[in-house]
Amino acid sequence: MRGTASDDGTGKLDAIVYRAGKSHPFYVSEHEVSFARGSDLQSCLANLSRQILEDVNTGMYPPVNKDIYHTFITTVDASLDLRDGRRRQPFICRLDETIDRHGCQSFEAQCPTNYLRENGRSVADAMTRLGDIISARYDGESVTDLMRELPKRPMLTSINLRKTPGVRRISALVRRENGGYEAESLETDDRARGSNPLSALQNLEKSLSQADLRTAPVMQGEPVYCTLDVPLHLKENISIRRFFVPVSRYNGHSPAFYASHVPQAGISIRAQTFDEVVEATRDAIALEFREKSAEEVDETLKKSVMLTAARVTMN
Repeated sequence: MRGTASDDGTGKLDAIVYRAGKSHPFYVSEHEVSFARGSDLQSCLANLSRQILEDVNTGMYPPVNKDIYHTFITTVDASLDLRDGRRRQPFICRLDETIDRHGCQSFEAQCPTNYLRENGRSVADAMTRLGDIISARYDGESVTDLMRELPKRPMLTSINLRKTPGVRRISALVRRENGGYEAESLETDDRARGSNPLSALQNLEKSLSQADLRTAPVMQGEPVYCTLDVPLHLKENISIRRFFVPVSRYNGHSPAFYASHVPQAGISIRAQTFDEVVEATRDAIALEFREKSAEEVDETLKKSVMLTAARVTMN
């Protein structure tokens, strides 16, 4: 997946992260052709940052003259014409708003499941184009071919090789509401509306810039967007359902901690480590939906959400 870097190999870059190993788990991260591993998430991403700088400096791949401003994590519903029949299939999608060195804005949608990517003029255009090339990718394939790739559940995040002083990030989500979009802060009560996902997020940023955030914990780095497949003990049976969960590291006026949010279930969890908060979130989701009906769960999950982070300029 392609990220951004300036001429000296710095900038905000996209990264894919996997948790590997069973008896001795570790993390593997990647960006372009750069790979790194670490015993925990933080060390893995720090190792990837160093590896990217080394690979760019040695000419493994060129830096890209773009900056990522906003990132949305959601799903793209692709219509697949398989040998076994036609089906609609959701795919994880990362969508970045980028600005190049000439000030030109573009939107880049990427699917980490199959590494396909496409550019567009807007959020909706980029997602539509990505859905089209995903459909073309699986045209004539079998369900078995599709199922070999779908179990991939990477974590998506960004790493900053260049600090942006005075900019604070706050976890947020965007939903489609009443013909428009609503952006909601997951850390405060602020909300804002817009005609498209980006304008809703930008309006939320304006609202947050006027809020009193002095006593709130400060997010360190970018959220890590996890895809959790959780077995739910429903009234009818046990069913595995997929949840998008942003996990962020915080500090400030308290000891450092990790926090997760499950917007579809109204759950927020805190823990001292990344692994602890992910496992606690998985348990909380299972408990929240225990003995509920499949219809109730479907109703909760039918509205797609976009996970993101608001950029707030601090005075």
